[in-house]
Amino acid sequence: MTTSLAVDPSTLASLHPSMGLELRYKTYKNAQRTWGSHLLSLKQVSRVPESSRKYQQGDPINLIDWKAFARTDQLLVREVRDEASAKIAIVLDLSESTLWPTKENTMTPKGVPQKAEIITRIGIHLAFIFLSVGDFVDIWLIESENRNTPHYKYTPRSGPDLLGVFEELLTKPNEIPTAFEVSEGFSRTRDAGFWVGDGLGQGDFAYFQSNMKKSFFVHVLSSLETNVDWMDNDANYFDSSTELKEYRGTELTKEMQYKNQIDNWLAKTKERTEKLGSYYLNVTDSTSIGQYAGFLEAITKYKGA
Repeated sequence: MTTSLAVDPSTLASLHPSMGLELRYKTYKNAQRTWGSHLLSLKQVSRVPESSRKYQQGDPINLIDWKAFARTDQLLVREVRDEASAKIAIVLDLSESTLWPTKENTMTPKGVPQKAEIITRIGIHLAFIFLSVGDFVDIWLIESENRNTPHYKYTPRSGPDLLGVFEELLTKPNEIPTAFEVSEGFSRTRDAGFWVGDGLGQGDFAYFQSNMKKSFFVHVLSSLETNVDWMDNDANYFDSSTELKEYRGTELTKEMQYKNQIDNWLAKTKERTEKLGSYYLNVTDSTSIGQYAGFLEAITKYKGA
């Protein structure tokens, strides 16, 4: 017997590309420096008040705002900030393993979106965010479980175009959107890259990371994979990831064996990702949009050298 779950509007299952999450132009302008998005700090005097900051040891004396010092007794430095568009790469790993749970699967609760849907929502949302602040965005697709590099590429030019592709990806998850063209590999280094997938295919994240100045792995799993409370102890479940195996529900839930294995795998994946110098975030369809927003807020405040 299966149960039906309603989609929680506060979770990633309801994330829409146009949700700004307050990551807009002012966020980039007010940060000291990001990896390219609209911000390059130049050591020159500026008359723009928001460019003021406290004097730091080593700053040139001629940059001190002496009028402000006379008024406040605080040493302030004013800077000119030259805007620069970052080049962003987003890979959506939509290989076969992400098309789970299937509608035909009668053993899982109804109403839980496929991993491919959450990957699409996150990837297109990221593209919309960076496109809205003037960055150059390229989106790549991995469509096959056996592929280790992206095979299709799309360069959005506007928000409406991007939303059209978003709807196409959601309504036709087994098809390549018409806007995508065949494109092998990365022709040049990008300022930042986001790989969004479940980590179960052959995707070569190390190759992807080597072509990015900053890289991020958004590891998307189903809430049914990370929480086995829905399983029936008297039912049989099959694992076809490597070879067909059958498990009794009691075997998977006993002493949290399955849960512990998942947690160990996630910990090792995070460790491997961070050893490459990349950022890691694990989410599911039940992850709150607020938690996801916190991750984006943290990375946009990254201060590079």
